[in-house]
Amino acid sequence: MDSIANRYCKYGRGEDFYFLDFNEPVNAISSAPFNGGFKKIERYINRQVPLDYNHDPVEEIGSFLDERGFPMEKSLVTITACDIRKAVPEILCIIMHFFLAVISILNNYMIYDLSVHRYM
Repeated sequence: MDSIANRYCKYGRGEDFYFLDFNEPVNAISSAPFNGGFKKIERYINRQVPLDYNHDPVEEIGSFLDERGFPMEKSLVTITACDIRKAVPEILCIIMHFFLAVISILNNYMIYDLSVHRYM
């Protein structure tokens, strides 16, 4: 699994997902199917699913996390049918760095549906 890091988080990717591990818990507001809502998270995962995905997302994503050893409680997971292999890690980390730097002015880190990507 490839990874890069900055002072706020570490970016990593697997075959069908990428993740951001934060150096400290952050507040997140999200409509994600797994751990969405307003809560503190330690990891954000965006996962690619097939176009015909038709599962109970909570159960299926729970199994996905368990198989890969990711803790369920503090992980926020979004799903997409887009090809995540085209997500540009450097751009994601720069966006994340800028976003967290701006929010830190309020002394409160916040993530809002990071499922916006830049594709090549």
